Amino acid sequence: SFKAHLNKTAPYLLKLMKEDDIDDLVKKESYKKFLQKDDIAEKSLKSFERLNKEVDDLKTCVLINDTSINLVSSDMPVVSINPFLRKKVKNFGISGFLQQGLVLLLPLNPRYLLCAYDPSVYKLPDDFILSDSDIYNLNKLQILNGLECVYSLKLSDDIENVARKV
Repeated sequence: SFKAHLNKTAPYLLKLMKEDDIDDLVKKESYKKFLQKDDIAEKSLKSFERLNKEVDDLKTCVLINDTSINLVSSDMPVVSINPFLRKKVKNFGISGFLQQGLVLLLPLNPRYLLCAYDPSVYKLPDDFILSDSDIYNLNKLQILNGLECVYSLKLSDDIENVARKV
């Protein structure tokens, strides 16, 4: 089961997720294809778990992708961004794990995205909806963040074009 898989590969992550989010993933059986690729899932979850020790002050949530575009993942699936400092700081790095405004993004499968964000900077509404543009940009970040591989059920033409340019 998905809960057993999480408990085995990333017990700390299981504790972070809300029970309702886990139940929703299980009811929709959206995790099954993701679990078939054990090495990808395990690497993704372990990567996020390692980072979590440094960022335990971040709030986490699972965002649902209801668009027609699938989320992609890569061999470096945890993406670190900082929109808050990007606007304010020009002379030094902004994506350090101890920086104010940090956001970590991890695709769990083509429909679900784990998001860890700084609650002192961002307020995420309960009814937040990912748009086509959000998914396109998230996929672009995955492609740019990956070292060698991008994982997808099917790449859209737009994402294929981005991948060719990287």
